[in-house]
Amino acid sequence: MAYIDNVDVDYVQKRVAYYNRLNNLKNVDIQSPTFVNIKKFKRGFKKKVYFFDTFEYLRYFSKKLKFAPLFGDITHVPDVPSITKSRPIEGNVENSVLLKLNKLRHFLFVKDKNKFEEKKNMLVGRCKAHQEHRIRFLTMYINHPLCNIGQVNRNKNQHFIRPRMTIEEQLKYKFILCLEGNDVASSLKWVMSSNSIAVMSKPKFPVLETKRLTLRELKKSDAEALVAILHGEGVARWLLNNLERVTLKDEQNYIKSMRKQFLKGQLIAWVICDKATGEPMGNIGLQPIDRTHNRSSAGFCLGRAYWGKGYMTEAFSAVLDYAFGTLGLNRVSAGHFEGNIASGRVQQKCGLLYEGTHRRALLKNGTYYDELMYAIVREDWEKRAK
Repeated sequence: MAYIDNVDVDYVQKRVAYYNRLNNLKNVDIQSPTFVNIKKFKRGFKKKVYFFDTFEYLRYFSKKLKFAPLFGDITHVPDVPSITKSRPIEGNVENSVLLKLNKLRHFLFVKDKNKFEEKKNMLVGRCKAHQEHRIRFLTMYINHPLCNIGQVNRNKNQHFIRPRMTIEEQLKYKFILCLEGNDVASSLKWVMSSNSIAVMSKPKFPVLETKRLTLRELKKSDAEALVAILHGEGVARWLLNNLERVTLKDEQNYIKSMRKQFLKGQLIAWVICDKATGEPMGNIGLQPIDRTHNRSSAGFCLGRAYWGKGYMTEAFSAVLDYAFGTLGLNRVSAGHFEGNIASGRVQQKCGLLYEGTHRRALLKNGTYYDELMYAIVREDWEKRAK
């Protein structure tokens, strides 16, 4: 720091304060499985890319210390200070300490030496085509003379398959296809840093309907009703993040965050509404949507006035039909606190099978709880759908 002028010092301090918003010391149980001893944090630890990106900074700290790594696409604020690559954009997020993780995917920028006017006047694109809107786009334009597009997955629609292309090869085109989906969050970064133009249609939110319900996108105007639901007796008892104390501003920020993550293909969050009146009754979602393994996890919440009437089973069944029938997922999992028997019944009624218990996996208000895990795979869903 002795060689950095005052202007640079101020900038560095501001950046550090942005990444790490912890202002006060906290009492935490470092003996819990959430915390890992730096000495035991070795190359084989979970996700390899995350390991190397974390170790780049971790090596400067004493090996006697412990820390809490939370890798992957994290959309919630952890109960204890943890190392993450992402966090909600507003609210009390001090427990989410940011590090530049998975840099190979999220910080991939290019130096495009090709001038725009010298590039091919065509649209180029390679993608996995599982989702309906991608398949529809390929159906319409796969043989168009101004398009060089195709799918790279080989499990279906063989006539759409085209040879893979490197980034350098795609940079020779003026227009690069970035259709809505999980992988577009990665490709958009290098496309937007190039001299080409990213092309995508405005994503449309999937509205689901059942006999009694409409599942639609969360809106800012839903915030007040959803806060009232969460404040209802017993509703937030088995939910993480102390949602029984959620404020109107918190819920508005949550809704805004859900929209942004939906546009990136990371998740889908619906508000459950009474089909006759349009009144919000709760919410349900799939997050994260993992396109590497075609799987997701489900979570849901229902207002106390609607308990015991089959509404959540009805809503969850519609979401599963969408997950397998439209998104083309192969697996959907869900879990619940050990005492939340009603949630377990909903999951069983929807065809999910009990797979085991994660002991003391959930921390709420200073107490650790077991988490019971359920899942349904495509074969199970197809049998039920017949």
